[in-house]
Amino acid sequence: MAENAETPPPPPPPAALLPALASFERGDLVAAAAQARPMLESTDAEVQAAARDLLARMAPDPWAIRFGVMAAVLLLILVVIYLR
Repeated sequence: MAENAETPPPPPPPAALLPALASFERGDLVAAAAQARPMLESTDAEVQAAARDLLARMAPDPWAIRFGVMAAVLLLILVVIYLR
């Protein structure tokens, strides 16, 4: 039984995506997204998948959006009640 079996390391990213990954690591999300979007139209499926993965990592959390909308609706309700 392999209790301490190590998982293999993930494959290295495609070379075309390295500038976008470098921008992402520096925290420049605008440049990383601008560099990754054109790669979605690449003919290489691996590059497309890596670009989609990087853009998904930069997308806002869906629950944060939901809570923000709920907070805005609650604030609107409170303002309407107060102004009545």
